[in-house]
Amino acid sequence: MKQFTFIVKARHFLKVFVLIYLLVFTTALTLPAGWQERLARLPYVGKFFKPATPPLALKDKAYKALEQAYWEGAPFYVPELWEEAQQYFEKGQKALEEGKNAHARYYFEKALKLAKQAQEKTKAKQKQLKAAGARKFEQVLARWRKASIPPEQRLKWEIRLLYLKELLDQGRYEKFFKEAEILEKELASLKQKEGAPAEAPSPREPN
Repeated sequence: MKQFTFIVKARHFLKVFVLIYLLVFTTALTLPAGWQERLARLPYVGKFFKPATPPLALKDKAYKALEQAYWEGAPFYVPELWEEAQQYFEKGQKALEEGKNAHARYYFEKALKLAKQAQEKTKAKQKQLKAAGARKFEQVLARWRKASIPPEQRLKWEIRLLYLKELLDQGRYEKFFKEAEILEKELASLKQKEGAPAEAPSPREPN
């Protein structure tokens, strides 16, 4: 009797897992991280569930996305998002070393997603700063055109304006805005030209 009861229970056990298998693979549902590996180790039903393979290609993809975000300037412009992406990548590496491939895949996917977001937000912030920098540069030029500068000092001012333009072109926005503020204050303290058009360009105006 006990043997018969065991056989009945085993059959019910197998039926339950066969139903789970059919549900997962016929409806394209995904199992939570780690379930697939656990099921693959179970007797009888383990053969129906292949253990997750090491997500090495995904790891490389996530690493490249992090690298691209880094060179775009993500650690400076979006430090919190960048740090979160790095943490998920490190968790993925640890899971991979421990043989928890499903967990590693989940972490690398998160790292990849966050790294792409960091790159996009960094580019958006750089675009905003570039536009704001262009407006600021025009304001400095407008003050320079109106200022009455002695001939012997014009070369010095032109060099400073060229340097300011280089900072803007190179995307060194923090340094650019600091220098622009200094130049604006100095130009505002100078005497204004008398009888000259407000926007009269100089023949040696920096491009």
